[in-house]
Amino acid sequence: MALARKLFTALLPILAYVLLRAIHLTLREVRVGEAPVGPCILAFWHGEQQLLLGVRPALPLVAMTSASEDGRLQAKILKYFGIESVVGSSSRRGASALLALTRSLRAGKSGLMAVDGPRGPRHEAKAGVVQLARSTGLPIVAVRATTRSCWTLSSTWDAFQIPKPFARIEVRYLEPLWVGQGTTRKQIEKQRSTLNLRLGVDRET
Repeated sequence: MALARKLFTALLPILAYVLLRAIHLTLREVRVGEAPVGPCILAFWHGEQQLLLGVRPALPLVAMTSASEDGRLQAKILKYFGIESVVGSSSRRGASALLALTRSLRAGKSGLMAVDGPRGPRHEAKAGVVQLARSTGLPIVAVRATTRSCWTLSSTWDAFQIPKPFARIEVRYLEPLWVGQGTTRKQIEKQRSTLNLRLGVDRET
C-alpha cells in the first residue's frame, strides 16, 4: 500500500502535466492590452493560474509556491511547463523564498505571483508584490485570465478554475505599475490599493 501511494505521488505531477498540456493546446486566446516583452512581475488572482498558464507570455518565469503538500505538487507541475519555482509563502519560509525569488528576478527572469495569497482573503492584493517590485526595480503587470468555459472547484477558497478543452480565454494586460526604490510604507499601501483596483474588475468571456 505504501509503495502504491509513493508511485501515485511520483506519477501525479506527470499525469497532471500531460492532461493540462493537452487542454492548453486547444485554448483560444483573446488578448486585450499589450503582453510584456521584458522582465516584469506578472500579478494575478489565485484561482486563475491554470487559465493563465495555458496562454502565458513567452518569458522565462519564476513562481512562488506554498510550502504545503499542494504547493510542492504545483511546483513539480510548473517545472514540466518550464517554470522555475521557489517554495515558501508569507506564512511559511517566506523570508528565504522571497530572497530566492528576488535573486531570480535580478538575474533576468520574470515573476509569476498570485497576489491574494497564500490563503486569501480572495481578490485582496497583499503588499508583498509591491515590496518585491521596489527591491528589484521591475514593473508590476496586472493580468486577468477569464473564461465562461471552465470547471470551477467551488470547495477551494480561491474557486480554482481549470479551462475546458477549446475554451476561449480572455487575457487582459494592464498598464505596468512602477515602484521606486525610495517608496515609503505609506506609498506602498497606496500602490497596493492601485493594484487591487486594477485586478478587481471581474470579466467573463
